[in-house]
Amino acid sequence: MIRPVRASEVAGRFPQLITATAGNLLATLDSIQIPSEAKPNAIVFVVDPKFTDMALSSPAAAVVLSVKAKAAIEALPPSDKAFLFSPNVKLAMALIKKEFFTFETPLQDLGTVHPSALVDPTARIGAGVTIGPFCVVGKNVVIEDGARLDAHVVIEADAQIGKDSHLQSHLYIGPRTEIGQRCLLMPNSTIGSEGFGFAPDERGRFHRIPQTGKVVLENDVEIGANCTVDRATFGVTRIGEGTKIDKISHIAHNCDIGKHCVMAGKFAIAGSGKVGDHCMIGGRVTIKDGVTVASKVEIAGLAGVQSDIKESGAYGGFPVQPVRDFMRTGASLPYLPQLRKDVARVLKHLGLGAAD
Repeated sequence: MIRPVRASEVAGRFPQLITATAGNLLATLDSIQIPSEAKPNAIVFVVDPKFTDMALSSPAAAVVLSVKAKAAIEALPPSDKAFLFSPNVKLAMALIKKEFFTFETPLQDLGTVHPSALVDPTARIGAGVTIGPFCVVGKNVVIEDGARLDAHVVIEADAQIGKDSHLQSHLYIGPRTEIGQRCLLMPNSTIGSEGFGFAPDERGRFHRIPQTGKVVLENDVEIGANCTVDRATFGVTRIGEGTKIDKISHIAHNCDIGKHCVMAGKFAIAGSGKVGDHCMIGGRVTIKDGVTVASKVEIAGLAGVQSDIKESGAYGGFPVQPVRDFMRTGASLPYLPQLRKDVARVLKHLGLGAAD
């Protein structure tokens, strides 16, 4: 159940994000809603200024706006609303919602082990760990304090689960996998399965190369539903601290993904690929095996990366190119049929034959 909270408490919890206030800070808040559906005692966030009037006219008890709107709001007649001003309204929404207005009923009481779970006696289970129905915890597994396993989670031998991490239902965690603190792994994902490695013989038959490495997820990593992260052939497949990977994505063996990156749905990177820190990658982007992407790179959705990206910046297209060139290329495509015809006529006029 969500506990009602005063607007003053919300503002005081995040002083770097709520840098100024006005109005009725004693207003009681019990939910977060969008401006068009706001009810009394709700808090609304004006991420886009075009919704300012809607938020002000709504019955919401508190409105969070950009600091740029402060002078205009203070010039209005007195109101019974609370006004909170932020330099980053979207970030304020994320953190305030997480702190005050998010509640999910757990599958079972936290800190308990369901009687149907199978936990190997060599496993080390920390304080306050939750292990749900039909989970399997293998030999020498370490699960640190406060970690939570929902139903049907399988953890193979020698894996480690960090403090306060949440493994949702129907996850497979392969042998030797290391999951850091506060990680969130969504349903039906596979972390630490065998990488895709085969050696052909003289008859063209393929023989599996044993994948004896591991996967390491650093602290605060989030993996969406239906993702796969393959363990390394040798060494480590690594996903850096704070990185968020969307659903139906694939990280192949021996890849190294940097810190605080965001990858949208259906992202895929082939073996031994590397991505630097603070990268933002759109949906269905594919990165070729062995390719390195520098830090602070943005890649538009549907791009294909077949060679190294050595400088930070925005890129797009297939093959990938700087985004300005990509946009020019895209704008030119509708004119290519006519251009071909024009070139054919010129070549014919010059007696050089028609274009193919």
